[in-house]
Amino acid sequence: MTLSPAQITELKAMINSTLQQLYNTDISLIDRHAHERSIAFRFGMYFAASVRASSFAGDNITIDFDYNRNDNNVKHLEEFNRRHGVFPDLILHHRGFNDVNILVIEFKGGVE
Repeated sequence: MTLSPAQITELKAMINSTLQQLYNTDISLIDRHAHERSIAFRFGMYFAASVRASSFAGDNITIDFDYNRNDNNVKHLEEFNRRHGVFPDLILHHRGFNDVNILVIEFKGGVE
């Protein structure tokens, strides 16, 4: 899926707003070096609210975590030839298809 410049700008604003909310509300997760899944989950909760209020709402657009399906097959990217496919931490997409991936985010935890 090709996004327009306006959609890209909107996505960037949504991500920035969600990150700000995450830091304002859940800084303790970051300070305590919580597992990336904990942080990704909280980000996803806040990001879902942004999606519902955006131009991406509706049209069977879904946010999923660790989602690795393309219809009934494993989701894959040619540049990442992994045996078990690709498991993006967060994906904004049309579930069941590999051609309507709007946003894919991979979270990485900090090191102590």
